[in-house]
Amino acid sequence: MTSIEKMCGPSNLRSRKRLDVLVCQINNNNHNNNANNNNNNQFLPPPPEVSRLSQISVLGEARSWEDVLSKLTVEECVGLVSGRDFWHNGGVPRLSVPALQVTDGPSGARGPDLQTPSACVPCGVALGATWNEALCTEVGALLGRETRAKGAQILLAPTVNLQRVPTAGRHFECFSEDPDLTSRLAVAYIRGVQSVSGVGACVKHLVANDQEQDRMSVSAEVTERTLRRVYLRPFEAAVKEGGAVAVMTGYNRLNGTFCSQHSWLLRDILRGEWGFQGLVMSDWFGTHSTESCLAAGLDLEMPYRRDMFYGDRLLQLAREGEVSEAELRSRAASVLRVMGQLGLLEESAREQRPHASRNGDADRELLRRAAEESIVLLKNDKNLLPLPSTSHVAVIGANAQRLTLQGGGSPQVLLHPANRSVVDALGKCLSEGGCVTWELGCDTASYLPPLGQDCFRASSGDALLEMSVFLGKGWPQGSPIGSVPVHSMEPQAVFKGLMFHRNPVRPKSREPWSARLVTRLIATEAGRYEFGLGCSGRARLRVNGRLLLAEPQDDETRRRVEQDILAPLPEKRAEFILEAGETLELEVDWIPDRLRAQLMIGCRRRDWVDESEMRHRAVAAAKLADAVVVVVGTDEVIETEGKDQDSMDLPVAVVKLIEELIAANPRTVVCLNAGSPKNLCPWVDKVGAVVSAWFGGQEGAEALGAALVDGASHWGPSGRLPFTWPRSLSDCPTGPLPGPQYPGENGRVLYAEGEQVGYRWYAARGIAPLFSFGHGLSYAQFEFVSRGRLPESRLISPGQDVTLHVAVKNVGERRGKEVVQAYLSSRGSTRSLAAFAKVELEVGEEGDAVLLLTAARLQLCGSEAPDEPLAKGSLLHVFVGRSAEDGSLRQILEVV
Repeated sequence: MTSIEKMCGPSNLRSRKRLDVLVCQINNNNHNNNANNNNNNQFLPPPPEVSRLSQISVLGEARSWEDVLSKLTVEECVGLVSGRDFWHNGGVPRLSVPALQVTDGPSGARGPDLQTPSACVPCGVALGATWNEALCTEVGALLGRETRAKGAQILLAPTVNLQRVPTAGRHFECFSEDPDLTSRLAVAYIRGVQSVSGVGACVKHLVANDQEQDRMSVSAEVTERTLRRVYLRPFEAAVKEGGAVAVMTGYNRLNGTFCSQHSWLLRDILRGEWGFQGLVMSDWFGTHSTESCLAAGLDLEMPYRRDMFYGDRLLQLAREGEVSEAELRSRAASVLRVMGQLGLLEESAREQRPHASRNGDADRELLRRAAEESIVLLKNDKNLLPLPSTSHVAVIGANAQRLTLQGGGSPQVLLHPANRSVVDALGKCLSEGGCVTWELGCDTASYLPPLGQDCFRASSGDALLEMSVFLGKGWPQGSPIGSVPVHSMEPQAVFKGLMFHRNPVRPKSREPWSARLVTRLIATEAGRYEFGLGCSGRARLRVNGRLLLAEPQDDETRRRVEQDILAPLPEKRAEFILEAGETLELEVDWIPDRLRAQLMIGCRRRDWVDESEMRHRAVAAAKLADAVVVVVGTDEVIETEGKDQDSMDLPVAVVKLIEELIAANPRTVVCLNAGSPKNLCPWVDKVGAVVSAWFGGQEGAEALGAALVDGASHWGPSGRLPFTWPRSLSDCPTGPLPGPQYPGENGRVLYAEGEQVGYRWYAARGIAPLFSFGHGLSYAQFEFVSRGRLPESRLISPGQDVTLHVAVKNVGERRGKEVVQAYLSSRGSTRSLAAFAKVELEVGEEGDAVLLLTAARLQLCGSEAPDEPLAKGSLLHVFVGRSAEDGSLRQILEVV
């Protein structure tokens, strides 16, 4: 039990209404019991039970934002609403008001420096799979501390778009396909972030920004009813219950109008109906007009660019009287109000320099616990799992040695040193009689592992390479202007390999530059080594004086890389034979692209001839083992911001490998390391067990290893699916692909499924998914022990909350956690999630799952219009079970 659980008590963690206790405890811890909460919040007051949660605590004397606003010139107002660079607005230097700094999330708080490590939390879908609000609050508080450590005031997270398309590039980043589960976890996450003094959360991306293909221009065609009852609800909860200080608009159009200039969305709904008084910012480069954005209520355009729509353009229009100064001051007021909430109007406020996070034991333990609780046991025939600690286990797969810990794009962070090997983690959990062997099985990695210490040891010094920088066009020549050590080629946050925004020796220089990277390494083993080279611009790699690789980009690739900073770089590969102990002299010359200076150098020892040999060796190992654990999935190149996935299919080589391993040893466990559902149908009926481990963050490998072995995990897997796992893409609500519902036609994507999102679509159409929403197994065994605790019918009044008490007993032989789920339906509608509770039970223990059906949620189910009260005589049907398909307990609520 965690320290927070001890403070709050297990019963409190089972009720959403008690979540405020947890956040207040976190708040006290964050302030070391010395800070006073500032209860003068300018934002819309939250409901009474969470009134202390959405307050942004600020220390010291502060000027009022109204006073500062009254002293601003037009130029200073423009500076406040415009990006100064990639991460700051302009501040007000004349009045000693520092700039507001934001940082990317939600995988971690990266800060402005790509080379500063950050804590990496489980991805959004993994947190969604925990179904644990209290845990999300703890994770949010960790991210709040990380944000403050990076010198920032606003974390650009959480992402509350819904998982509409299984192949969406950012599927991993979202909590769920369901608006209720997303809302509850988002509120908890935001409260955790904002429990840290001077830190706020920015919920994103408003709204229907649910695909990456054509995301900058596509128009999501959604009815108002569907928007209000589905897609807007997580944003509404984030603002009204979570108290989020900022909202980010989506890139896309909504019914023809860009979200960043959508008056109905920003003025009528967000500010008018929801009472939001925080800051509305654009997504990066997501604006298309000056006047329309200002009039719609966009407070901050990010980031700075020469052709931005605020900045100089806005200033000129304001001076010429083409835009209202009152409107401009209103936008500046929103920014100032938030800056005041975050402590930037204090007399002592200064811009903070970022530094690395602590990465302390308590933080790592929280991250391990979060990763472990997200793991979903999808299938477990004959109780194959957990494995006895004395087992001889054959572990197969590239992901087993290098687990993918985070998805790609803007959420990425530079990881703290962490074990990425499930092989090592599982081996540590086995007892003296157990052992682990590993085979690659097949090669599906998008890139070679980064050059490092896996294959070589440095001949001298601490740095991996020395990089000399030269001025001028073309290849390095003459004398360098200086040099910098390169300690690692590990991915730097959003980018693979090395990434520089400017000349690393002379940052202020605008002259063209090139670089030469050199090193002397000693091969640890004899054999064939494979080198990889990828870059923006041009590069060439020499090994022991021999030109091994050259990477001259063609015009088409260069244009693609320049136009999309997130576009993956091509990698060229070549082999080189080395003897054990042989010294390798490696030299790379590089001419970076003028807009994106990125370089990748990869290497691995290759001791196989071809794919069939890899597979043969894996099958041979499987035959000798007590059990097989095969870890397969994707990586941050396949699942990333900026592009959707091509399909749900695993590579053909992976499917063939799994089928041969199952034939060789029926005690085979497949662990899926991916942030979205994959096509499992060719082999799922034959395999012994299936586990979904998502992108589990920096402690993901340790968590997965422990979850597989008997006694190594305290509670065992307790995750539940936050989305419906389809058998094929053709079963999904978006219909046959490609089509008007995805990716769209003629610049429009039709949300023709309406409210039947996710599991509601499958239920309405009678389509059986592979695994249902909410599904997940446990090593424990649970029963609802008393139907008498849930009467068959109940009379309720309009506007009344309903609390259900469901008795659950652990009748198994191991401790575990169960997620009890309540669904509602009325007038023949498909059931939809209304409440859930996660309970933890020792062997033989009985406990109460407390489910709160709020009056608002009951009204949403039973009424046609948002403000229409429940009619007398209305019947609401309650289904309580373990998934969307389960209705073990039922109750009818009659409105009187």
